[in-house]
Amino acid sequence: MKTKTIKLFSAALAGAFLLSACDGNDQNRQETQTIATEGDYAAILPFDTSDARQKHTSVTSDQGERYNITTGLMELSESHFSTNDVAFKESQFLTYDVLDASDYTTGLLGRASDSNPDGLNQSRDESFDTGNGETVNGVAPLVDIYELDWYSGSELRGISLAMVLSAETTGFDENGDSQSVTISDEQLKVFADAQGKKLNSYLRENFPEISNDTPILIAVYVLSEDAVLPGNYIMQAYCTSSSATFSDINEEWVLLPSEDFTKMDADVASQFTELKNGLIGFTPDDVYIIGEARFKDNALVELNITVNLHAKTAAEAVALSQYISGQTSLFTSTNYELTIDISSDNDHVAVIRRSQGSSDAQTIMLI
Repeated sequence: MKTKTIKLFSAALAGAFLLSACDGNDQNRQETQTIATEGDYAAILPFDTSDARQKHTSVTSDQGERYNITTGLMELSESHFSTNDVAFKESQFLTYDVLDASDYTTGLLGRASDSNPDGLNQSRDESFDTGNGETVNGVAPLVDIYELDWYSGSELRGISLAMVLSAETTGFDENGDSQSVTISDEQLKVFADAQGKKLNSYLRENFPEISNDTPILIAVYVLSEDAVLPGNYIMQAYCTSSSATFSDINEEWVLLPSEDFTKMDADVASQFTELKNGLIGFTPDDVYIIGEARFKDNALVELNITVNLHAKTAAEAVALSQYISGQTSLFTSTNYELTIDISSDNDHVAVIRRSQGSSDAQTIMLI
């Protein structure tokens, strides 16, 4: 059950922290790393928690969105930093104080000014074309920066950054009055291109551990304005010097069932409908099913399906989970990752996972 699992997991973590506190020798412990699933990055232990986490949670309350930013950044990093060669730390350089911007007057997330020359959001008197028929001053779409640091032993081998933008932001009109503005996707790219180059230079100029040729991946993520779907990455630049050249990322999330999804992948839309219809009448109560699909370069790469039932007994929940597991064969293409999360009245019952490129689905029962 979801609630019990979380409580047990929390208790186990609490016990681990108590043991660690009693040991009192953290500073004398040698660094090691976790054992990761093949193809995933390992974490360096003891894990050095950064206070930047406070900024992330204050900016983005949606945990799923925060996780999507980091896992997406890891996925993009795989093209540049091999999972076999490096392990990660988090936010070793861009701490809370470096990011700051509590009132837009300080830190990288603040507006540029004489007192804050490193601010990456625009100064109050700098004009900007929103791409939506208006020009305003001092836009501030950069709301956060996530950081992953790649190490081989004690050697820094590279850094990955996610510049997190919001299309809904604030600016100033010609009279200096604050106003809400919406920035188009294309103009967000214009902003990110200019500020991403500044961020690359800032890191190399301010942190001795980061040399002029340390590889830095800078990716640009736009927060979702949708109540259900997460945001997506739109640009990236792999920098091995003080210069940065950005290229577009063609990625989007689509809800299913929907007309948009059917236009993009009619076969999977039909297969999803077949799965949905097969659940009708399985139990006397309704079964809720919805999906979120991620497309990259117009090809489906990830399909997450959520099933919520109203099982009155464990036997009903197990039977339905087993039935759904058997129905994964409906999805004949193996070009995408498939995850089916099954709950009963919001308590987790099972997770079914099929990796990209595999025809075998693995089911984990949680009851």
